[in-house]
Amino acid sequence: AKTEKNKMKYPFTLHEMNDPEKTKITDVPSEEVKWVDATCEYLAALDEWTIKRVQDNVWISVVKPTIEPNVDNAVNGAAENVEGFSSLPYFIQSKAKRTAKDKAITTARKKSGFDKKIQDKMLSIALNNMIKEGATINPEFKPPKEEEEGKDEEKKNEA
Repeated sequence: AKTEKNKMKYPFTLHEMNDPEKTKITDVPSEEVKWVDATCEYLAALDEWTIKRVQDNVWISVVKPTIEPNVDNAVNGAAENVEGFSSLPYFIQSKAKRTAKDKAITTARKKSGFDKKIQDKMLSIALNNMIKEGATINPEFKPPKEEEEGKDEEKKNEA
């Protein structure tokens, strides 16, 4: 945050996605901690390197352990249904199962929109922190919409 702070001149106008061509969000009047903290949270959520680390950490420590047992069961079940699979050498079976599992987990992450949801949540938290500290948010600014829990399940059930 120190380098960002050194680049900012106050008052600082924060725009959507930190792009001056996009909608103004708010003005950051001074470098008081209460203003700079939430601004830095917003900018961190936009920083590709930072957000990728957060997304990966949440995926690896929270989501992946939750879905892995189900993926393992599905891969093992599918392997049992493949004629002649059990007669293959163990190392080939193991490699095939590992590849299928990795591909399934990667596909789940992409199809779920997980990375965007994490970024949108971080942006939402930063905006809420700005509001708590007294920032006036431009009424023209439309923050990212957080999907309601269960909406994804409804979409799956419809398909």
